[in-house]
Amino acid sequence: MGAEEDGATTMKSWAQAQRLSGAQLSSDGSSLTLEGTSLTASNAYDIAYESKTCRYTLASIFLQILDPNQALMAYRGACKKYGVKDPVKALDKPTVVGYFLGGQPQSQSQLESQEVPA
Repeated sequence: MGAEEDGATTMKSWAQAQRLSGAQLSSDGSSLTLEGTSLTASNAYDIAYESKTCRYTLASIFLQILDPNQALMAYRGACKKYGVKDPVKALDKPTVVGYFLGGQPQSQSQLESQEVPA
């Protein structure tokens, strides 16, 4: 496994273990740390899910999958705060979320339709 694959693979394992909320992104967006493991967040990775491939930095991916249901403006604001220059495009979001979390985020209307009446 090459060094480029390690960061994406590690973050995918964190995401699938639901440990992303414990990770810390440095204020300049250059490193991502969880429980003593530090990744270079400025490295870009090719992400392939289903029939689509895209390329983003680990920082951009982390901010997207940390809360996959966040509004676009909130995500872009977080990217600006951490100096992320390659925010995930709306058309690539299902690819990124699918690869790391195993599916697409639910829309608010889908969440509401699944609520059980009291």
